[in-house]
Amino acid sequence: MRERILSGVFEGITVACYVVYRFYPLSTPLPERFPWPWWVSPVLAAVIGIPAVFSLVYFPIFLVLCFAEEQDLLWRYGEAYAGYCRRTGAFWPRRSRAQKEDS
Repeated sequence: MRERILSGVFEGITVACYVVYRFYPLSTPLPERFPWPWWVSPVLAAVIGIPAVFSLVYFPIFLVLCFAEEQDLLWRYGEAYAGYCRRTGAFWPRRSRAQKEDS
């Protein structure tokens, strides 16, 4: 419930900022000269973009490795690990029934 309230507050701030900008736009023209040489912009874009591309490539590999590790643990520990999987979440923690009844 708290997460929904918090996300609603942030969404409200976003909408308010959009409305203010829509009716009172900033009248700032593009600068004629930037305070850095032209080559700094592509270098900064590469520094920011390369890790983003790497994470897009690595994420599917991560999921495949997680699945392979889970199969290995099932093979090694059998029913004990299968019971553990039923009680816990794979990537996000699950709430126990006692916690659900309390809230």
